[in-house]
Amino acid sequence: MDNENLKKLFKAGAILLVLDAPKNQLEFGIDVNCWNTGPRFKGIKFIPPGAHFVYYSLHNTKTTQPSSQDSLESEREGTIHVTEGGVTGGDVRIGFWRLFESGEVVVMKWNAYNEEMELEKDKDQLARYKAGMGRAETESQVRKMYYTVTS
Repeated sequence: MDNENLKKLFKAGAILLVLDAPKNQLEFGIDVNCWNTGPRFKGIKFIPPGAHFVYYSLHNTKTTQPSSQDSLESEREGTIHVTEGGVTGGDVRIGFWRLFESGEVVVMKWNAYNEEMELEKDKDQLARYKAGMGRAETESQVRKMYYTVTS
């Protein structure tokens, strides 16, 4: 895609930044598109204006399996083995509707304690993120949602 069309998409579409998402543990989606968050995932760009359904699901990626000897010791000590991956137990989808506007930058941050996404509301921070979206390293880490360009 040429630079002229990319500029049109950048101005017409919204951007949803997803910061601090757990690597390889979160499925993140919008409408019918979804991605697993890898080490470089930072969000979604070129979102057409309008209402969209945004969702995420924390995957249970590792379970602690105690050995039989550990189980006997745990019973005596009163310790509990837990499943890693969150209180949701994995694969519970959380979502919301969002009305995106042209040129809007929405920033969500992962709250590791509550295991949920939170909207950034600080207007100064939002302005900094929007200004930084033109940098090449940030651009390459934000997934493209749509490539449709209308003249």
